[in-house]
Amino acid sequence: FFFGRSMSESPQKPQLSTLTVPRSPSPGGASASPLSPLKPITIVPLPHISDWLPDIRKYPNPMSEHRNQQYREETEYILQYVTGNNDLKLRSRQKLDYDAILRAGARREVCFDSAEVNACIVNTGGLCPGLNSVIEELVRSLVTSYRVKKVYGIRFGFRGFDPEEYEPMILTPQNVVNIHLRGGTILGTCRGYFNEDKILNFIKTNGVKMVFVIGGDGSHRAANKIHSLCKEQVLDTVVVGIPKTIDNDILYFDKTFGFDTAVEEACKVINCAFTEASSVKNGVGLVKLMGRDSGFVARNAALSNNVVDACLIPEIPFVLEGEGGFLPWLDSHLEQNQHAVVVISEAAAQQHIPVVGKDATGHNVYEDTGKWMKKLMETHWKETKSEGKVFLIDPSYMIRSVPANSGDNMLCIQLAQAAVHTAFSGYSGVTVGRFHDMFGVMPIDLVVDGHRRVNPKGSIWQTVKARLSFYPGDTIPAHDRPVIDHHHAI
Repeated sequence: FFFGRSMSESPQKPQLSTLTVPRSPSPGGASASPLSPLKPITIVPLPHISDWLPDIRKYPNPMSEHRNQQYREETEYILQYVTGNNDLKLRSRQKLDYDAILRAGARREVCFDSAEVNACIVNTGGLCPGLNSVIEELVRSLVTSYRVKKVYGIRFGFRGFDPEEYEPMILTPQNVVNIHLRGGTILGTCRGYFNEDKILNFIKTNGVKMVFVIGGDGSHRAANKIHSLCKEQVLDTVVVGIPKTIDNDILYFDKTFGFDTAVEEACKVINCAFTEASSVKNGVGLVKLMGRDSGFVARNAALSNNVVDACLIPEIPFVLEGEGGFLPWLDSHLEQNQHAVVVISEAAAQQHIPVVGKDATGHNVYEDTGKWMKKLMETHWKETKSEGKVFLIDPSYMIRSVPANSGDNMLCIQLAQAAVHTAFSGYSGVTVGRFHDMFGVMPIDLVVDGHRRVNPKGSIWQTVKARLSFYPGDTIPAHDRPVIDHHHAI
C-alpha cells in the first residue's frame, strides 16, 4: 500500500511527474475513491544533475563488487496517505500537494565514478544529539561502501569553506570511528555566515562532487543556494541535506534525529523538578524546554511522564487571570496538592511576552519564558500574600550536548546512508528523511516552506490533555486563538 514498484528496469532518469497504478474495485460497490482505478498518481518532482548536464554518464554501483547488495528501483515511491474511512476518502497526517515521494536507496547505476569523487560534510546551527553519528556514517558509507577519493570535513559551519579561517579536516573511517559515543560535533558548528564566493571557490579548487549539509531549515535554504549556484555554473556537483532539528519541526518527515534523545533527557529533568517541588510546601517545578516554533519536545516529554500538571506550548495560547486562567488554577492546584510541575516551551506564551530580536539565521528571539513564568508566579504570590517556591530548571544546553540514544543513533545511520545513495543517484537540492517509516527524498524547496506544528485537535495532544490538570486554550475565545495550518500539524 505504501509504495508502487515497476518491474521494468530503465537506466534513464525517471520522469517524476505521474504514475498510473491500477486498483481493485471498491468493496461492496462503495463510492469512487479519490484514487480511483487508473487515476494518475502525482510524484514529487526532484532536481537532478541531468537537468543541467543531460549527457552525464552512468556507472555500475561499486557496492555490487563486494557484497550481495539490494537495490531500489527508480520507480519505487512512498504514498502519503496513511488512513481512510468506509467511503475510501484517504487522509494524510500532513497535506502534501502530491500523492507520493521517491523512495531512497542504492541504485544499480550511479551518476559518478566513485574513484574520482571528493565529498565534503558541513554541519551548521546549534548542537543536537546524533551529529557525530551522522558524520561517522557518512564517512563510512562514502569511503567503505562507495570507495570515494577523499572526504573533507568543513570546520565551524559555512565559515569553514574559507581556508584562510579554518583548514578542512580530512575524514577517514579511522579518524571518525566511535565518535557516535561523544556528544557535540567533531567539526564544530556556527550559525549564519554564508559567503557564496568562498563556497564555490572551495568546491572548484578541491574538485568537490558532493556536498552534504546537516542542519535545520536555515541550513537547508543555504544548501539549496549552493545547489542553485552549482547548477548555474554547470558544475558536476550535487548537494544533499540531512534534516537536523531537535525541535522535530521539519515539514513532512516523521521525525528528525536527536528528538527522541531530547525527550528522554527532558523526562529525567522533569523527574528532578518533581522531586524538588514535592519536597517543600507549595513547591513548583518549572522546566523550560526547547521549542522555538513547535512544542513537540514539551508535548512528548509531558506524555512520557506522569508527574506533569501543566504543559504550555507555542501552538496553544492560555489566559493568566479569570476563568480558566493559569494563576487561579495554580492557586487551586497548590491548595489541593501542595506542589505542581509545569513544563513550558521556549516560545510558549507568545501572546504575553515580546519578541526581543532576531538570531543570526533570522528567527524570532523571545524573552526567556522560564524566567518570565518564574517572575509571574512570584509576583502573584507576593500580591496575594500567598506562599510558594519555584524551582526553575533550563536543561537546554545539557540536552543538546549528550550523545544520541540507541533509537536516534539508528536513525542517524539510516539517514546518512540514504543521503549518500541519493547523492550518487544524481539528485541535488534535495533532502532525505523518514516518511511513513521508510526513507524518502524531498526537494528542499518543499521542506523549508514552513514548520511542522503540534495539532491541538490531534490524538496525541488530546492524550496529553487528558493527563493534565491545567488545560491551556480551553477558555480562549475562538477569534483570539492562533490559526494553526492543520496541513502541517500532527
